[in-house]
Amino acid sequence: QELDHPWTSRQRMLKRCRRVSLEELQDNYDADRMQHPRVEISRDLASPALSEDDLFPSVSTALVGFARFLLNLVGILDFQEGLPWQVLSGFSILVPSFVSAGTVALNIMAGDDFRLNTSILCYVVGGLLATLSLRRAGITALLGPVERRFDEYAEEMGFLQDWRKVSLRRFCEVTAMYVFMVSCRVLASVITKDVTYGSAVGGGLATAFPGFTFSLIALTLSLICYCQLHVCCGLELAIDSFGLRLFRDMNMEKALEEWNLVQATLRQVSGKISGSLFILGATCFATLMFLAEQLLNNADLLRNLSTNLVDTCLWLGWLYPPILLFVYSMFRAAAVSEKASRVAPLVNSWKFDPEDLGDAQWMDADRQYVVQYIIQSEAGFYMKGVRLTAGSVQKMSH
Repeated sequence: QELDHPWTSRQRMLKRCRRVSLEELQDNYDADRMQHPRVEISRDLASPALSEDDLFPSVSTALVGFARFLLNLVGILDFQEGLPWQVLSGFSILVPSFVSAGTVALNIMAGDDFRLNTSILCYVVGGLLATLSLRRAGITALLGPVERRFDEYAEEMGFLQDWRKVSLRRFCEVTAMYVFMVSCRVLASVITKDVTYGSAVGGGLATAFPGFTFSLIALTLSLICYCQLHVCCGLELAIDSFGLRLFRDMNMEKALEEWNLVQATLRQVSGKISGSLFILGATCFATLMFLAEQLLNNADLLRNLSTNLVDTCLWLGWLYPPILLFVYSMFRAAAVSEKASRVAPLVNSWKFDPEDLGDAQWMDADRQYVVQYIIQSEAGFYMKGVRLTAGSVQKMSH
């Protein structure tokens, strides 16, 4: 109780600020709210009919078991808590990246296409930096095994099972894209004869090894995007859950407390993955720049795009789907902001019954206060301090 006293809590937040920064104070405040959601909910927010087990349920997880295993395998998450498992995750991150980078260098020295391998190298570096960014931001504190703050919040608010279902659908989508990429890479190694389109240099292991290393690169990029999609669909469901509870209870005082917790969750969780989104965006932009340079400086390639239709389709099918995954992740992140912006108009459109208000009124002051509070909070998905919207993502795509 002493730890969560308002004055003690404020002192704890100020001590965490390493410099005079409003952004850092906001981050510390949001992190504190996520670490103590039960304290906030227990203050007249929980129904008296709820038992102690309902208020403090056993924490499950929204991640699918196989998806969690793959995230552990590539080093985004840890298998277990402890230093040895963190070291193992470090090896899982660095060893495939160094092997892939070495393979690209050997292919270039063997006479493979320089621009093609440079694009692959961009993916290697981008996957490595994005994974390190997720870990540095504290993704293990959200999804485990150290802590599972987001899963705890989802279970308390009652949308954990729905989150698991949506996450499974996102995992199937990412898996289908990964299988498509690897299939196109294998076919390009076998069918195409031009190294510009991904044909292997030499024979034997030289044919299979580049495809194997690319599958490792594609797996890392796909799982990074899945981790981002998993978090984004959880944020969307957090907003949906708030709206359903507000409609059920029609308790405006409770709504203010819960929305304060929701917006803190949105800012804190989006900050964990915004760095990896930025890195993937820079990686995809660099890859597109190499494509543009290749098309502008190689006139024969432009003429061969129509004649070698199969080679071109395979080339586009294995080299550029990571860009589609990144754009998809950005749109799902922007959907969080768009959904948050629709909460206030939705609450404003509800027609309250007389028994909900005591006496029929043309204007409900409490509801208008809640609506203005939600609007002025400007909750949503924030990427490096900037609120991400669907319009900004569309401009980026164009």
